[in-house]
Amino acid sequence: VDLRRVLFLERIGRKIHIVTFDKEYSSYQSFKQVMLQMNDNMIRCHSGYIVNLNYITDVQGKFIEVAAKYQIPLGRTYAEIIKSFLYCRRVDWSYGTDCPKEWARNQYG
Repeated sequence: VDLRRVLFLERIGRKIHIVTFDKEYSSYQSFKQVMLQMNDNMIRCHSGYIVNLNYITDVQGKFIEVAAKYQIPLGRTYAEIIKSFLYCRRVDWSYGTDCPKEWARNQYG
C-alpha cells in the first residue's frame, strides 16, 4: 500500500479497512500496529477511524470530510487534537514545540 495515497482506515470488528483513492485493502492487524507503519500525517479521529490529515477537506460538528467524498465520525476525545493539527498546518508551523503534535501523539496516538 502506498502510504501517501491512504485516505483513512476504518476498524470493523477485528478487521482494518484501508481506503486509498482507488482501492480498499483489509488487514487483521491492530490499530496500534497499523499506526506504527503509517506516516506522521495519519491521526486517530475516532475509536474506529484513523485519517490522513493531508486529505481532510472539512470539519463540521461531529464529522470530518475526507477527499470531499467520505464523511468520517469525529469523536469528542479527538476533536480538539484534530482541530489543533489543522490549525498548525494552516499557519504553517513546523510542528515543533509551538504545535501540540507530540503531546497529541502521546495522549491519543
